[in-house]
Amino acid sequence: MSAEELVKENSVPHLTWFDILQKISPQLIVIDTEGLDWQLLAEFDLSRHQPVAFYFESGEPLDWDSKIIAKYQAYDYRFRTFKDNAIFIKHDLSQKLEK
Repeated sequence: MSAEELVKENSVPHLTWFDILQKISPQLIVIDTEGLDWQLLAEFDLSRHQPVAFYFESGEPLDWDSKIIAKYQAYDYRFRTFKDNAIFIKHDLSQKLEK
């Protein structure tokens, strides 16, 4: 029997951002997807939903996506890092926390 014959295909249920945000309106979104965090941030529709903050695994600075950072900054988010994690946080809340 070959390796291909031993592999079993399974369908895995999943939700999109659209599915989730039709049901709830979170103010804090925590993303921990083992390497796909930046992709999920890229797909998030900020023109429809703007939570107060997104906390996620940012990885090393070389992994940071400047286009996504610019996208969030255009919607008045600030980008802050904490070792291998980061947060996009609304500017007004960021200012309050800095006081």
